[in-house]
Amino acid sequence: VEARRQRLEAYFRAGSTALMHASALGHDTIVAQLLAAGADAAPVDADGQSALCHAVAAGCSKCVAMLLEAGASPDPPLANGDPLLVVAIATGAEAIAELLLEAGAAPTPAADAAGASAVAPLLLAAQSGSTKLVRLLLQKGASAACASEAGVTPLMLLA
Repeated sequence: VEARRQRLEAYFRAGSTALMHASALGHDTIVAQLLAAGADAAPVDADGQSALCHAVAAGCSKCVAMLLEAGASPDPPLANGDPLLVVAIATGAEAIAELLLEAGAAPTPAADAAGASAVAPLLLAAQSGSTKLVRLLLQKGASAACASEAGVTPLMLLA
């Protein structure tokens, strides 16, 4: 019991909230209760992750939908530079990727200050074979001109 208490104290000292914790565990009922009680979906923990980031990582589409409805940004800045949409696509969470896109996530990542772009969501969707996500990304304005470092394009992957 003492070890568990110490882990929880360390977790909350790192800037995590109950909403982040519930989201990370995919507890959609608790997420709903916390949001109904006025929990804020915007704060980030010491790693720069919001409750939405935790819900995406957990693969909980119900949590993601509730957090987006509560005003969470569909494009939070992640420490590694990848858009949250890329995380959803890379983990095979098609329903979550759709929720993020419908909430306004950018279908094509912006270049950073050095001019380098993050991994293209369209390329990942094509690699996964998800024609549904490829269509949705294109409808939302994704650039079909993206390519991997080896020059592979989404069209090559889907052919």
